[in-house]
Amino acid sequence: MGIVADSRVSLEGGSIADVSGFNWGAFAFTYFWGLGNGSLEKTIHILLFEIFGTLLCIIPIVGPLLYFLILLIMRIKVGINGNQWAYENRAWYNIKDFTETQKRYSAIFVAFLVLMVVAFFTGIFSAKNAPTINKYNSSNVATPAARIIGEIITAEKSGNNFKNGTDVADFVLENSSVVKMFGSNSFTSKKAPNSIRVVSKNSPQIEYFNFIFLKNGKCNLKNKNCSVTTYRRGIPATKIYYDDMGRIKEVKLVRKK
Repeated sequence: MGIVADSRVSLEGGSIADVSGFNWGAFAFTYFWGLGNGSLEKTIHILLFEIFGTLLCIIPIVGPLLYFLILLIMRIKVGINGNQWAYENRAWYNIKDFTETQKRYSAIFVAFLVLMVVAFFTGIFSAKNAPTINKYNSSNVATPAARIIGEIITAEKSGNNFKNGTDVADFVLENSSVVKMFGSNSFTSKKAPNSIRVVSKNSPQIEYFNFIFLKNGKCNLKNKNCSVTTYRRGIPATKIYYDDMGRIKEVKLVRKK
């Protein structure tokens, strides 16, 4: 049988001083914690205050910052007063029952925080180390050129040192995954030192693609010193600039009349 809420001077096995301290469970899970600890009325007041506080977000820049500050202050207030509120609004068998219950909320908060940190760094690591070609396939650039750029950057990250467009063309021509991309009904051949032609197997005069590669030093989008220009059946299609970080900028080419 729990102790009634009107006798809070002491608890069996402890005193009121034992319930002091910051309550991390109340800080992090204010509303759920309030439901489980008899503090529903107080947490509803806080919820309403925070909802009205969202009106501050109408104010550009400053509004969201003020709302975040208010939210943080309110949560800190809940954390500071959480133990006292729970102590006053719910019956407990003894001080051990009280402290163990609050520790469970704190443990959940710590576990949640650890999971969030792990998920955050896992996301960063996965994005950083994801195959480059996947990023280009999801873009709106021409698929063949996008795949080629993906292979180039992946190779450079693996230690290949391409000094110029000819080095890039040589690599692409010898890269089995790129060659396979063109399909069994076509084949590739060098047209010039820094370009690759993809032509019909049966009719070499029919050109499907012509890729012209530019590389002049460390790739930088601002300097536009690394690019792949795509011609389709002799008609200029796109020029895609890229940098060493895997970022790209597509420029659609317009055929001059």
